[in-house]
Amino acid sequence: MNRSTRRVCLLFCLVVASATSFAQTPEERDLARAEKMLASLERHVALDAAQKEKVKEILVRNQAEFRLERESAKGDKLRLFRLANERLKKIDDEISAILRPDQKSGYEATKEELHRAMRERKP
Repeated sequence: MNRSTRRVCLLFCLVVASATSFAQTPEERDLARAEKMLASLERHVALDAAQKEKVKEILVRNQAEFRLERESAKGDKLRLFRLANERLKKIDDEISAILRPDQKSGYEATKEELHRAMRERKP
C-alpha cells in the first residue's frame, strides 16, 4: 500500500470512528458515562456483583435525570451548578448506602481523585 492510500484509509477510519461516536443516543452516552464512573470506583473499591449492578443502575438513572435537568436549566449557569451539586449529593448518598463500612475509605479515595481531576481541569 502506498503512502497516499494509507492516508486515505486512515482518514476514512477516523471519519467513521467520529461519526459512530456522535451517532450515540443520549441513553447510550448515559450508559457509557456510568460505566466509566463505575470503572473509576472499582479501582479503589472491590464491589461484589450485586453492588456493581446497583451502583451501575444508580449512575445510569442519575445520568438520565441530570441530562433532563440540564436541558431545563439551559442558559442559567447558577441553576445548573445547583442542580449538579444536588445530583452529586444524591448519588453520593445512594452509593454510600450500598457500601459496606470497609469499602467506604476506598469510595472516599475515588471521590478525592474525581475532585482533584476537576480542579486540574479548571483554567
